[in-house]
Amino acid sequence: GADPAGNLALLAHAGAMARAIGRPIVVGASRKRFLARLLGEASLPTDPAARQAALDDATVGASLAAVAAGAHVLRVHDVGRLRAALTAYRAVTHGA
Repeated sequence: GADPAGNLALLAHAGAMARAIGRPIVVGASRKRFLARLLGEASLPTDPAARQAALDDATVGASLAAVAAGAHVLRVHDVGRLRAALTAYRAVTHGA
């Protein structure tokens, strides 16, 4: 659903779910409605490209948090944006 709290809880427990089922976890939060609700739909830009960019930024944040929690695979629309963020994330967490 679009409930931010429920979706955020799932992202925060990605690793625990993976361990519980013994399988990798795939996260597909990209541009989802719960992110728009989290950001405040009324405050999002009305221009479609700007709205998409705002949701892509939120997707990066949610995806990095899911990786930190133990997610194994990420499904995103803007691969380049997430790749850059993951490069920086890995440099900080694992050394350059």
